[in-house]
Amino acid sequence: MTLGIIGFGAFSELIIKHLKPFFTIYIYSRRDVSKKARAMGVKVGTLEKVASCDIVIIGVVVQYFEDTLKKIKKFIKPDALVIDVCSVKIKPAKLMQKYLPKTTNIVATHPLFGPQSGKDGIKGLKIVVCPIRIKANNFKKIKGFLKNKLGLVVLERTPKEHDKQMAYVLALTHFIGKAIIELDIPETQQQTVTYNHLLKIKELLVDDSDDLFLTIQKENPYAKNIRDKFIKKLNEIKLKLESK
Repeated sequence: MTLGIIGFGAFSELIIKHLKPFFTIYIYSRRDVSKKARAMGVKVGTLEKVASCDIVIIGVVVQYFEDTLKKIKKFIKPDALVIDVCSVKIKPAKLMQKYLPKTTNIVATHPLFGPQSGKDGIKGLKIVVCPIRIKANNFKKIKGFLKNKLGLVVLERTPKEHDKQMAYVLALTHFIGKAIIELDIPETQQQTVTYNHLLKIKELLVDDSDDLFLTIQKENPYAKNIRDKFIKKLNEIKLKLESK
């Protein structure tokens, strides 16, 4: 089967090496990635070519997601499987249903790992899957592939369930991480186990793009409420410390 990946960033590079044994892979990027693609053993294609594959993974952040769907909808095969890997799920799910052909199989996913956490392998890591428009038997096969071939732990959720949980798991974590990175906390010999956890957060998140941070914070409808609660608690703690 052919697999098309739209968008060629660090995460795409990570998953290509795990998917390459099973598919003929085509990638599309607005940048010239031909040299890197050849080195990875995959083919560069036009947007039309990549979007007309049997399986299409849309690997762009949510800010550019709707525009991408508008461009590819006329190229998608009637029975194709379209997958997104956005870090939020409500918005991409609605957009895919809106723009893609009615016969298109749609599964929204969120791999709960990235280039840093998956650099030593993805076996045992988690992926959230949301069946948006797909027959139960086909969805079962997809879950089986993710579990048995890639070794992932598969969590089935609705887009709403996903985004509510990710407001804590991702939005709050990255919000704290952003502060740690900008504070530039130092390595020191006087490190405790707890401080090492903060340094690990810095290491894992320091290379994340601003687009990804904005997606996590602004596109999740539940993220702002959690940020506000967190900041309120910090202020309460600060006032207690500074009170007589």
